[in-house]
Amino acid sequence: MPGTQGKKITQEQITKIKYLLAETELTTSQIALRMGSSTSTVIAINRQAGIRLYNGKRSCWEKGRTGNAPVAPVRAPSFSSSSR
Repeated sequence: MPGTQGKKITQEQITKIKYLLAETELTTSQIALRMGSSTSTVIAINRQAGIRLYNGKRSCWEKGRTGNAPVAPVRAPSFSSSSR
């Protein structure tokens, strides 16, 4: 995203990103766009917090650090570029 390099991120933004990672099925790119940050920032916050575990896959994740309840893997929504 243009214009965000070197921009400080607030604790409030970090908290909101963590919430979106934990409670929605938005992709990291969609969260970054919504929050006005870069995708790499969202990924770094996710890695630090351990919210989503990708296990080497880009489009499928499991919830991490959410307690002891078993959680099924979640697939990222796919977007096709076909015209209607």
